[in-house]
Order: sequence, then C-alpha cells, then structure tokens
Amino acid sequence: MRFFSIPSQALVAFLALGSVSARVLTKRDSPVLPGLWADPNIAIVNNTYYLFVTTDGFEGWGGNSFYWWKSPDLVSWTKGEKPFLVLDGKNGNVPWATGNAWAPGFAARGGKYYFYHSGNNPSVSDGHKSIGVAVASHPEGPWKAQSTPMIKGTSDEPIVSNQAIDPAAFQDPKTGKWYIYWGNGVPVVAELNDDMVSLKSGTWKRITGLQDFREGLFVNYRKGTYHLTYSIDDTGSVNYRVGYATADNPLGPWTYRGVILKKDESKGILGTGHNSVINIPGTDEWYIAYHRFHIPDGGGFRRETTIDVLPIKKDTGLFGEVTPTLESAHIINISPGSNIVMVLCSVCETIPWDNLPPTPTDEILIVSSDNAYLQEFWEWPRDCKGYSHYQSLEALNSSAEDLGCGLCRLIYKQVEFCRLKLEELQLGREEDSEFRHAWPLWEFWITKRPDGDGFWILSYTDNNREGLVRLLAAIGINDPLSSVIAGRPVEHDGESPNAISRAIGWIDECNRHSACCHHDTLLPSRVIDVGDNRSSPYVRLWETGGIETGDYIALSYCWGKSPQYTTTKSTLNDRKRQIPISDLPQTHQDAIKLTREFGIGYLWIDSMCICQDDYDDWERESARMLSVYANAYLTINASKGNDSSSGLFYKSSTREYFEFEHTYGGIRGRALACEVPFEEAMQHAYIQLKDDPVSHRGWTLQERVLSRRTLFYSGGQMMFECNHGFRKEDGWAIDGRFPRISSQPQMVSNDQTKDTDLSVSTSELLRSWYQLLATYGGRKLTKPSDKLPAVSGLASIMAERLNDEYVAGHWRSLLITELPWQPGDCKRVPEYRAPSWSWASVDGGIGIRLKGSGYSPLAEVLDVKVNLKGTNPYGEVTEGRLLIQGPMQRLCLSTEGWDPDRPRLSSQGSLVLCTTSTYLETRPQYDFDAFADDRPRLERKFVQSLDGLELYALILLACSHGEDHYIALMIVREQGSGEYRRVGILTLTDETLGWKPGEQRKGERPIITLI
Repeated sequence: MRFFSIPSQALVAFLALGSVSARVLTKRDSPVLPGLWADPNIAIVNNTYYLFVTTDGFEGWGGNSFYWWKSPDLVSWTKGEKPFLVLDGKNGNVPWATGNAWAPGFAARGGKYYFYHSGNNPSVSDGHKSIGVAVASHPEGPWKAQSTPMIKGTSDEPIVSNQAIDPAAFQDPKTGKWYIYWGNGVPVVAELNDDMVSLKSGTWKRITGLQDFREGLFVNYRKGTYHLTYSIDDTGSVNYRVGYATADNPLGPWTYRGVILKKDESKGILGTGHNSVINIPGTDEWYIAYHRFHIPDGGGFRRETTIDVLPIKKDTGLFGEVTPTLESAHIINISPGSNIVMVLCSVCETIPWDNLPPTPTDEILIVSSDNAYLQEFWEWPRDCKGYSHYQSLEALNSSAEDLGCGLCRLIYKQVEFCRLKLEELQLGREEDSEFRHAWPLWEFWITKRPDGDGFWILSYTDNNREGLVRLLAAIGINDPLSSVIAGRPVEHDGESPNAISRAIGWIDECNRHSACCHHDTLLPSRVIDVGDNRSSPYVRLWETGGIETGDYIALSYCWGKSPQYTTTKSTLNDRKRQIPISDLPQTHQDAIKLTREFGIGYLWIDSMCICQDDYDDWERESARMLSVYANAYLTINASKGNDSSSGLFYKSSTREYFEFEHTYGGIRGRALACEVPFEEAMQHAYIQLKDDPVSHRGWTLQERVLSRRTLFYSGGQMMFECNHGFRKEDGWAIDGRFPRISSQPQMVSNDQTKDTDLSVSTSELLRSWYQLLATYGGRKLTKPSDKLPAVSGLASIMAERLNDEYVAGHWRSLLITELPWQPGDCKRVPEYRAPSWSWASVDGGIGIRLKGSGYSPLAEVLDVKVNLKGTNPYGEVTEGRLLIQGPMQRLCLSTEGWDPDRPRLSSQGSLVLCTTSTYLETRPQYDFDAFADDRPRLERKFVQSLDGLELYALILLACSHGEDHYIALMIVREQGSGEYRRVGILTLTDETLGWKPGEQRKGERPIITLI
C-alpha cells in the first residue's frame, strides 16, 4: 500500500525512472483490468472470479471508492456500474470514513459476504487509518458498512501497527477459525468472532519471522502448509516486491523464504507488489494478482492490476518465483467438475453432518416411471421425517438465487428436474385419476444417504396415503483432506498419479481385511513377466512349470471385434523371448503399466497366456480359470472397453463440486458437495455395472465372481470390489459383493485349510447359482461354443460344494426340478453346443426354480449320458441324452385366429390341447424356447418348423400350493426316431388335461429319450 516517511525528492526520482524504463514496451496483452486500479483482492464465488480493487490516479492515494470486477475466465472482466462503497463521510455510505479507500480484503461465510477495508478516520487524532467492515448477501452488493471501524489503529489497542491498513481475511481449514491480518511496518493477526465484524478478545498477536515487511499480508493454505505473502518497500518504489514465508499454523512463527515477485526492467515492469493469491478449483494451479506501475506512464499513484502464474516447486511444494509477464493470465474457465468455494445459507450451515437422521430400513421403494428421478417410498414412518430444511420451493429457490447458497443450488437443480418430469407425466391426466402420480408438498427433509457420505432430500406427498414420501434430490459429500469422510473427488484422468495412489490405498486397506487375506499361490502355467525396470519397452512370456509361487495380476476385458494379440503355437517361442509393449493393444499396455505401478512382477492375460490354436492347451488352461482368478493378487477389469484397443484409463466427464465448511466426526474442515444421479443413489444393482461393455460379455461374469478383489476402470470413475464390500471414488459403498456364489468369501477360495467353515446351505448355493445363470444367459460370447466353458470355473466350485455330478449345465440329482427352466427372450443357436434340454442350448435369460418350492416330481430320470469334447467335465459337450419316465400328453397346434404381431399375455395364444378329436376350451399357458428380439417373425418360423411333427407335453412337476397345476416340457418327436427334443415349457391343469397325471401308475408312464 503506502508509507508516509518517504521524501518527496525520492518519489520524483523513481517516478521518472519508471516512466523512462517503460517506454521500451511496444506490445502487451496485460493488464487484465483496463485503466488505473490497485491493491487487488481476488476471490472465487460460485463459478465466478472477482477482483475487489481500489481506484488509482489520485495524488497521495486519495481515492475514496471501491469497485468490483468479475470474470468467468480470468481474462474477460466486467466492472460494476458504480462504486459499491464510497468513503466520503455523510456524502458516502461508510459513516466513519473520509477518503483513503485502501487495500481491501474479502470473505464469505454462512450466506453472507464481508468486505474489509482501510479508510481515513477523522476521529483518530494522530491521523492513523482505521479498518472497517461492510456486509452483503451477494458479492456484488448491496453492501452495508458498519457504523464504526473494527480496528481503530489507536494506541489503546493491544498492538499498534504504523498504520491499520491492508486487511486480509483467512479461514484455517484445519480448525474452521477465521483470522484477520493487517498492518504497516508491524504485521498483526487476530481471530475474528463468529459475527465476522469484531475481533475476539485476547487473540491479537504480532507476526514474527518476516524480513523487510512493509504491508499487504495475504495467507493461503496448501497441503498442510500455510503460505504468507506480503509487500516489501513502498508502493511508490520501483523495487516494490513480494516477500514470502511459511508456517505450520496460521499464527506462526513464520519462516522467511525469500522474494517471489519483483520488477523486470527489460519488460518495463516496475513496482510489482500488493498481491493476493488463488488456487484454481479442482487443480493445483495457482495464480497471483498484483499491481505494478502503469505501462508506459505509471508511477506510485498510477498503477495497474494484472495476474500471472504462481508456480509450485515440485520438490518442496513451496511457492516458486513468479515471472512477471506482459501477457498476463490465459483463459481459465472454472470447470463444472471443479470444487467451487461455496457460501452456505444459515439453514445449510447448521445441518448436523455427523448426526443426520438415518433412512428407515423398512421403507418400500416404488418406481413410479422409467425415469430414475421419480422414486417414491411407502410405509415411511412419520416420526422419521428427517432434518428440517426449507419448507417451500420458493424458499429453496430464494436461498439458491438470492443468497447464493451453493448447496441449495445443487438441491434446487435436482428438485426442478424432478418437478418437470412429474409435470410431463401429469399432462393430460385428470386430477382424480387413480394413475395420478403423488405430488410433493415441497416441504424438504434431509436424511443420511444410506450407501455413502451425503444425504437425501425428501418430501411427503399430497395424496391420502400415510407415509408416502418422494425422493427429490441426492447429494454426495466428499472430503479431499479428512479421513472421516470416505469419498474423494473423482479423478478426471484414471491414469493420474492421484488415481493410481487411490487404487493402491484401496488394495492396502483390503490387505488388512481378514475376509480378503492373500497368500502366495502357485503361478498359472504361463504369465507375462513385466520386469523390474518400469520404463522397459519390453515384457516376455514366462512358463512357470506349475511349480513357481508368487503374486500376479489378472486382466478381465472384452476381446471385441478388433484383431487380438494372441499366442499361438508358431509365436510361442518368440513371446518367451521378448514382447514389444508398443505392439500390444492399448488395454494390455495399460495393464502392464498398472502391474508395474503396483509393484507386482507378473500379469495374466488370456489371449497371451493360452495358446489359442492349440485345443488341448486351450481346454486345459481354460479349465483352470477358477485358480487363475481366485488366486490372483488383483483382477483389473477393463469395464468400459468394447474391445482390447479401448484402453483402461478413463477421461471422465467432469462432476460439479462445491466446497463448503463442515464439522464431521468432531473434525472441522472443508468438504465437497456434488449431485448424485439417482440410479447411483438408489439401486444396489448399480454395482452390476450393467451399462459397461464388460458386463455384456460371457467370460467376464465368472472372472468377476471368482476374483478375490477387482479394480474396475469404468466410464466415469474407478471402483473397487473385494470380499469386504464395493466402493467407488466418490464414497458410494455397500457391504458384501455382487454377483457372488455365497455370502462366505472362502467359498471361491482355493487356499482353504482343513479348518475352513463351509457350512453354507444347499439352498443358498443353488439360489446364487441360479441367479448367476440368469445374469449369464443374455451375455455375449465371441465363440458361441464357449457357452459352457465360460462358466466352468464356477461350475467346478459348485460341484465340489454340492457334491453333485454336473451334466451339460445341470445337476444330476436336481434334473427334474431344473429341466423346466423358464426361457426369457431366448433363441437357439444354429450350431450344436448342448442338448435341447439344457439352458446352454439357448442364448438369452433363463430362470430356474428351487427344489422343494411347493412342487413334487411326477417324472424320473433313469439315465444320463453326456459326451465331452475334451477332458474338462465342465467344458464343451458334443452330445447329451436323458432317459426319462413320466406322464405325457399329445398336443396340437391350432392357428385359427392366430396373430403373432398382436401383443399377448402368456395365457393367450393358439396352442390348444387335444385329447381325442375335440379341442378343449381351456388353453394352457406356454412359452417357446425360440423367441428373442424379433418375436413375431421367429414365432412364425418356429410354428412352421413344427408342421408335421408330433408335439407332446412331458409332465415333470405337480404344484401343491395355491391352485393345483402341472409344469411340463413341450417336446417334439424327431422324425424317423423315437427321440425327443425340447421346444418350450407349459403349465397344465386337470381341467386342461381332462385327467389327473398324479393318479397314473408308474408302469403306465412312457419312457423316452430327450436329446
């Protein structure tokens, strides 16, 4: 700022020098503000940069007004239409001050903004300046100044500086306390009271450790260190410059680090000082705003404001020396994915983050439409409303817009989206329609987010149903500093050091879980040796002989249609000598990089570690999938990639974060708030990653289930799954894992001891197996013949646990229950890969009922013969025959009135049972196995294929609960043989049949062969 002991002769001398030196300049793109402005205080409020500056060009620094300028990008600036504070006694709006509007400071807290400034105070007899405060509800005003100064600058105060000038406010992110720094010649700091307009008694402290301090204190915090910058020499001197010191707390003592900004006469840049510093949200980029002599005719009273890069030293993390430029800052838009320092309204500021009411566990979720934003709950208890937020839409909007509360803005954005979607659904419906969607009362209540840090915003509805609640918004809370909150800002680049460090942290934490303990195991037959040199451009294929132990990483990915880098009989020896990494698909290259980063020596990739044109090798190694994935140190899942060329590392779409102060778990700090898509906030099924390409591929299901732990590189962020649970970067987490064989993680482990407890019920195992098959059915395979091999690892575990024989995808002892598997949108494949009675003969979702679920068998399997293509009992089959005895009924098809294009329920159609020559009026419910995407066309084709064939019902099960009925296979007799094949299933009744199958003696039941 300015000091009053400089002789006028010296002032004339440096003014002249400044003018002469500046005249060498011919072209420049700075300053950032046109004209004469000084003492810039830079700040960011809700996506906007602000500069609060003093007017210049007045002898004796006699300007009496303050202006704000704002910018979206640090380059294009707009000035407020008029000064927001004028220090002119009764003619101005600061009652105690007349002139000398000097160096301001700025702070935001609790929905309010505070502007600290110096000014001439006529009531102070010795002529010293005073410091006052103005308050506003928006950074652009209107501002209301306090009637008296906060710091008078008189001798009766605890510490007297030469001048009470240059106030700068700072909040300690560790404690949440606010401080004000000021002074001229004598630097002073004191703690602000909660009202932000007065100082806490007994907290005044003289700052020590600075060298050549003159004025202009400013404090920042970065990674555990407090950084203090200040001005040296007089503002009228060409040598005006910025000094720098650091400390481990906001009060010091401070360690002097030298000068970081000074003149550059070769560019005509002189008098560089009185700075403020900002960090660009979401980055580690820092900028310094300061004034200098106006170019080319400036001096101590004629200064201009500019901005330059403030470098960070990589080795120490300290501020580096600034290079003053004539170009100034380049365009820096605040990314929507950045964390913006956010002002909270008084309602949001009092939210009890660590004591929010929980979400009731017995609520019933109702999905009111296909839109994930329209969720409602029944049975919500009235005594669990939640924490009260704003009780009207108008109040919420006012806080978001008028008070500038960033958190309310996030909430309102989601609430408005929900409201618009509801209006779309309501359009054209009568108010009293029974289909009318429950309309929110717009009274907002907060409950803790069930599966992550953050909260839900809910509202009761206007219908008469008790306890009907609609979810209106979901907000996630992340914390980049504290260990109290699990979530962290999502990395934009999955390859960044921060992302890799986070993944390593998850693995380290997993290593401490008893359910995830890992021991050295035998390496697979072949692995990729990534070497000890992380920068080596080569790897090699290593054959272990089946006797070496160690850690390795397995890769799970989609092969896709792109050409694969494979190992064949002819390339095997070359692969063992050397593999140039640059020849590999991007996914493989990225997996090698990660394996090296994690400090693991070996990597397993199926296309490279299995000889792809050697069937014996392929069958032997694919049968070992269980041990490959179950024993891997880690599985890396290229979840987002359509093929091996896609790569692992994502470039995520940026997520909008707002930074705010909070107290959580007794720790005061800053946290980041962000919107959470409702499909993430609501559905545990989110962990199925159903939209990721890898979740559509057949082999990857068992790779995920068998893996001890998996690191997913999804399209938006990293995710981690282990036997302890599932988590994402943003803090979303649940216990357990999906899909899985059992709730007991050791069920998929190959390193069990004799003491391992495997006391899991058969029904639990079967339920998990059937769920896995339902998930697997619709997945795609590059080679259709892999239908059984792609789950052979899972099947081998189940066979051991169930102590049962595996026959073409089924369990020998459960065949009667499993044979009537329910087809979904299925279709049969043209090539043979399984008998017709096996679910493996179709592509598409299937369902299998549990044994004993109210059904009793009426048929009996007398013999089973399955021919394997190789030696793997869970692999490919070439033939499968069942000798089965059970009640049968001849069926007939009638196409009278048949229209496959007409939508129908399963009980409607043209399949009619014939017992004699007369059709019965009662028709059975049925499903063919052959229908998928194009049902009408396929149904026509299928019905045509049955022409001339004998159609039968093979009755397998009788239902004894509810209405009695029978479950049967729909089968056709192969022409020229006595064998039958399955074509569908159907449900029959005594009325439909005209007789009771259960009363038929066993000797009267036919014996047939199903193929």
